[in-house]
Amino acid sequence: MDKDELERAKIAVEEYKVLHAELLQRNNLLIQMSGACIAAIVALIGFMANGALPVCWGIGLVVFVLLILGGIWKIVDSDARNACKRIGEIEEYVNKSVGGDDYMPLSWERRFGILKRNYSSRFLTKDKCIAK
Repeated sequence: MDKDELERAKIAVEEYKVLHAELLQRNNLLIQMSGACIAAIVALIGFMANGALPVCWGIGLVVFVLLILGGIWKIVDSDARNACKRIGEIEEYVNKSVGGDDYMPLSWERRFGILKRNYSSRFLTKDKCIAK
């Protein structure tokens, strides 16, 4: 491995860090918006139960809030999947650049990330990465 390739790997790791921070920020936004939407739905149900809001209006507003939440969820999920795809590419590049393998030094996203299929296998088998 030459010095130039090592520098490119360092730059890729910096992008890796930025993408992880972006994912955390977007997930934080999603959790906050979910909480706000749940609070709005509880308030609407309370207003309907109290008689301050007609039931048909209340149900319409609850559906509207759920649509907003679904839209936000879809946007964040789409962005997260794109970021995870790029993170997986960076993991492969860095591992190849530094002479690593499929597990070290970077492998989380390719093994356990949002794009990973077959979640049930996580519960049925132990991870082979822990001990080599």
